[in-house]
Amino acid sequence: MRTVRILAALGLLAAGLVAGATPAAANSTYYLVSTISPYPSGWGSAEGSVVFTGKHKAFQQGYAQDHCAGDGSGDGYGVYVRSRVIWGNGAYSEWSPWQGDSSGCADHTEGFLDSGFSNPDRNILRMEVQLCLRDVQRNDVINCDLASFRNQYI
Repeated sequence: MRTVRILAALGLLAAGLVAGATPAAANSTYYLVSTISPYPSGWGSAEGSVVFTGKHKAFQQGYAQDHCAGDGSGDGYGVYVRSRVIWGNGAYSEWSPWQGDSSGCADHTEGFLDSGFSNPDRNILRMEVQLCLRDVQRNDVINCDLASFRNQYI
């Protein structure tokens, strides 16, 4: 009987602690990869995280990298990432500006990515992150990959 009371007391204590706790920001990670571009072939990748800090705020940050075929000649495309959110009414936000690795694939550098959305009057249901190979001069976008993340606070 004493064991039952102790377990019941511990259960009530745990329930009180859990109910009174404020949830911390939750992270979701992404790894996006494009398919291989036409000759001369290359591809792109991006990895990072999406963080929701509540019903009204979402952020993403990471790195994008341009990869070349073995000869290092490149494919004429940079690797770019953008993001957007889906608001509580189902409407989409504008895409964030393109960010990524535009320095070419032979230098083995990465482009930093960082974007966020916040509106105190609108819930954010989801955040989408899209990677594409992009020729900036022609504004040509190919071989995209998209990840979508649900806001755990909604």
